Amino acid sequence: GGPRKATREDIPKARRCHADYDARAGESREVALARILPALESLSFPPTWIISSGHGVNAVWDLNVWVPAEEAEAINFALARALGDDVEGDACWNVDRVLRLPGTVNWPNRAKIEAKGQEPALADKARHFPDRTYDPENLPHGELPGKEKPKESSRREPLSFSEPELSSVDDPRLEKVKDEPLALLIHELR
Repeated sequence: GGPRKATREDIPKARRCHADYDARAGESREVALARILPALESLSFPPTWIISSGHGVNAVWDLNVWVPAEEAEAINFALARALGDDVEGDACWNVDRVLRLPGTVNWPNRAKIEAKGQEPALADKARHFPDRTYDPENLPHGELPGKEKPKESSRREPLSFSEPELSSVDDPRLEKVKDEPLALLIHELR
């Protein structure tokens, strides 16, 4: 073996729910944020955490109680659709989803490069609203889709990017990064 990503079976319950809202094809980061952030703030249940993921926004809702994984996924699914067609969330509703932390690089896959013209981008801003904690009963719940067929694997040439790597923690691109999510992660691991 070796280390592996946690699977849904490894996560029986959750205390946070999330949604991922992406930039549209050809939409700049600034335009995407200007479209997504006001929509999130207009919800009657705005998120506890808002993270600029490099090509959109990861939004996280803190819950006041633990919920079974199935309920967390039903909430995630509904949250991704809570903003309607103008700010449609993507299919990242599974409880074992790993969200991007500020200071990491968002490396788009081939589909996002070809369909949206995305390039590597730094996830660089996080806002925390500690007074926003929710009873899961007050958040929307959605009907989960049926099981999807596994994707067929296909071998392709590796992608290359011209974006320079981060050379050190003193890289000026990291100046805007806040360490709140990292502190949250460390707190959760204790």
